[in-house]
Amino acid sequence: MSGCPGKMRRKRVGLPVHLTRFSGKRLPQSVVGVIGVVVFGIVVAVAVPSAFGKKADLPGVPERPDLISLTPVSQTNWVGEEVTHTATISANEPAEHRVGVTVTFTVLQGPSEGRTFTAVTDSNGAASFTYTIPAPNQPLATLPNAGADQIQASFFDGSDIIGSNWAGQGWSKAAFGLAVPDRPPALIKEPGATSFSAANPTQDLPPGTTVDISGNRGLSIINYAGRKMTFLGVPDRVASRFTLINGLRSPGKPIRIKLAGGRFNACTPNARSPQVHSRSAQADKKKPGKPVRRLWASGKGRYITSGKYASAEVRGTFWLVSDYCDGTLVKVRSGTVIVTNLATKQKTVIKSGHAVFIKKPS
Repeated sequence: MSGCPGKMRRKRVGLPVHLTRFSGKRLPQSVVGVIGVVVFGIVVAVAVPSAFGKKADLPGVPERPDLISLTPVSQTNWVGEEVTHTATISANEPAEHRVGVTVTFTVLQGPSEGRTFTAVTDSNGAASFTYTIPAPNQPLATLPNAGADQIQASFFDGSDIIGSNWAGQGWSKAAFGLAVPDRPPALIKEPGATSFSAANPTQDLPPGTTVDISGNRGLSIINYAGRKMTFLGVPDRVASRFTLINGLRSPGKPIRIKLAGGRFNACTPNARSPQVHSRSAQADKKKPGKPVRRLWASGKGRYITSGKYASAEVRGTFWLVSDYCDGTLVKVRSGTVIVTNLATKQKTVIKSGHAVFIKKPS
């Protein structure tokens, strides 16, 4: 609104797709209540600003997108993912107010409210800054969405401070976990943490989180559609630990996880591994040694689970991925799993009651 400094527009960030599609029918009422409060809070935070507020009522400076524009106007990223925003001063400004000029980026509202960044424009009049959340000691809203930052860029043109349009930066948490009844809580180590701690009954799981369900522990993960996949450990001293590569994805996108932990340095040349016929779950009569690490899971949702030598893509089933010293075993109790040999990229379809063992490349 270049001609009316007393009136300001605000760019609004829509809710991520997975929030609009969240199904409370599949979740406990306590969780539904948490999600409802968060979603309502975000909607209100985005919708309240008036397009006709007075300058004294609203933060920032009057918008002059014809003189300085900020892009992207709206986007949503994962918590912990670095994002870049670029301000460009118009060629209508004289060179001395366009090139080599300090641009200030201010987060006017949202989880990063009050944070400022500066950058100097290049020969094209463009300046960029990169940031992420959380900042050190920054508290975040509860699952599944951390909110949306509203950002404005500004510069001094020799007589006035000129403000850009507002840009919306939404922040989405990856996924969240629920405690499994009658099982001890999983152990969680979030990115940047130095040790594991017991998971909360409803636990945020940002990308890079490592989950330990070894022993009798368990954790259920809820995806974007409210579908639940339950991960269970086995009390036989085999490590059951995995890392979330990403998390709560939009429809058609899988949640990627990777087996973690295990003592491969303890492997010996004569370690016994399971022998399965090409697609039969019937093992050789020789009793195999214990796997180095394993992951049992059952439920619904699309996941790609990577072991050391193979990955398994599931769409709601009962499955096992086990890493041995010389290969990776994928076993299917129900449903269908697509197994990928990570060395050759060859894919094999494994159906209920069958298994495949992908050997370590020689």
